[in-house]
Order: sequence, then C-alpha cells, then structure tokens
Amino acid sequence: MLVSILLAVYNGETYLKEAIDSLLAQSFKDFELIVVDDGSTDGTATILAAYTDTRLRVLTAEKNAGLIASLNWGVSVARGKYLARLDADDVAMPDRLENQVRYLDQHPEVALLGTGALLIDSAGKALYPTYYQQSIAAIPTHLLFRNVFIHSSIMVKTEVLRRFPFDPTYYLAEDYIVWVQIAEMYQVVALQDAWVQHRIHENNITTVKQVQHLQTVHKIYAYQLQKLDIEAKEEELVLHKKIGNYQFDNNLAFVEQTAHWLWRLVEQNRKHKIYDLVVFEQWILQLWVDSCLHNRNLGTKLARLFWQVPVSNLLPKWRKYKLLFGFILQLQ
Repeated sequence: MLVSILLAVYNGETYLKEAIDSLLAQSFKDFELIVVDDGSTDGTATILAAYTDTRLRVLTAEKNAGLIASLNWGVSVARGKYLARLDADDVAMPDRLENQVRYLDQHPEVALLGTGALLIDSAGKALYPTYYQQSIAAIPTHLLFRNVFIHSSIMVKTEVLRRFPFDPTYYLAEDYIVWVQIAEMYQVVALQDAWVQHRIHENNITTVKQVQHLQTVHKIYAYQLQKLDIEAKEEELVLHKKIGNYQFDNNLAFVEQTAHWLWRLVEQNRKHKIYDLVVFEQWILQLWVDSCLHNRNLGTKLARLFWQVPVSNLLPKWRKYKLLFGFILQLQ
C-alpha cells in the first residue's frame, strides 16, 4: 500500500460524491481512501454506503468531534508510505496521485509536497488558478508571512506527519502550523501545477469564522517570530499580516511602520540566522519596494522616507536612485 488518501467530512452531502469519485478515478491505483465521517446527520452516510470499491475505508464517529480530531484519527490508521489530503468539497485531477508519487519517489529528501489549484465556485465553474510562484529555498521564509500550501493539494510522508499531529489550539489554521513545523526539520516543496480543484463558497469554514481564523494565524506568526527573538505585540502582528499579504495601507505612517518592522526582521535574522540570509533579505526587499510602489502617490514625502530608512540600503545603488527619483517626480 503506497498511498493513503485522507478525506474528513461532516454533513458534506452536497459535494462529497464528486470528491470521492475524483479519487477513485485516479490513474494511480495503489491507494486506500480513508473517509472519516465526523458524526454527520445529513445524507453523508447514505452516500458512503453506496460505494463498493474495496479501497474505501469508512471511519464513523459516534458524534461530531471536529476536523482536527478526524484528521488525527485518519492519520493514526493510515497504512500508506505517503498520505494525501482532499477536502470533501474539492476535486482531484485524474493524474494527481501519479504525479505526486513520482515526484516524491524521485526526491526522497522531500517530506511535504504541495501543488497549485484551480479555484472553482459552488457550482464547479472555474474561477482562476492559484499557486506558489517562488523558489523551493524561499518556502520557509514565506511561511513566516503566510501559508503557501493548499491543504487539499498536499502529499506528505506519513511517518513525518505522525510526528506533528494537528493541534486543536491552532483551530482553523491547524494545517498552517504543521507545515511550518515540518519545514523547520525537512525539505518541503510547492509546485505550480494545478492538480486539484479547490472550491470557494460562502460555507468555507475560514470564511464563516474569519475573526477566530485571524487570531490563530497571528498565533502562528508569533510562534515563528519567537525564533527570531521577537515577542510581537498585537499591532505588530496585524502589520506583519498586512505586509505579507500585500494589504498595504495608503499613507506615509504605514510605509514608515513597514520600514521599521522589516528592518527589525532583517536584524534579528542576521543575529540568529534562522532563515537563509540571502533569500530572506531578497524577500524583505521585495515587500519593502512593493509597499513603497503602492504609496508612490506620496511623491517627495515618500522619497524622503525611502532615502533615510536602513531597509532601502538592501537595494543596489542604481536601483535605489532610480526608485528615489521616481518617487520625487510623482505629483503631490
């Protein structure tokens, strides 16, 4: 048994059959499909009972215990060398497993493999693709700012995942913290290929519980920033998320705060060497330049700040001067 696929479902009758059918139709055949029915009260059990494929293993909870408990249960009984995930409202492309198994077999140093996805709406209509566009070496740095892995796309070494159980104290971002922890010890990869369809609809749990999700994301930021010996305040975590997710404010105060925060990250990483220095500072520089370009309407005010702050000195001189004159030429 080479691959275990884990699908957890609670009252997911609307999309469940489409998700399961996409897995049973995979070009790669050597797998078990573990479906954890988390105490569903809709037609989920009936849908599952209609399948006769012996690769399907159904685990039924007596009462609803939540996604994290379901995932940990499924991981604990998985028999595959690799474990793949799919949410009950998403769809796997026909050659997804084949491609991911081939990659992991050819790259035994990789513990976690994610891919891109085609976003679809509630009716299955294609919206647009989404994927991680940076180098493999940049993933640990980028995880400091956001989750670069689409949960339904991942395939991971089962023995590795068992070392990092999903933690209920990180509810609504329980996958994000696991990927961060794995990346601290193993090589992780995110490919651009869209090997899953990820459904976006109003009932997505992170949409319904946005405030709680944001609190958990801040907790994960704080966990990572502590490695840099930074005890971040709440307002700093808010700023950190804005910068990393390109949610730039349009005012000089925001740009100044961004400059100071990014330079603090640079200084702490130079001191503690948590992240690859070159990759880290390249990304910090990218965030800084983009935040300035977003506020280029500030003209000479921005130019003055841009020239004074230390983070601008990460730029080659020719580019620093080019951006400086560009800001000066902006109309007030």
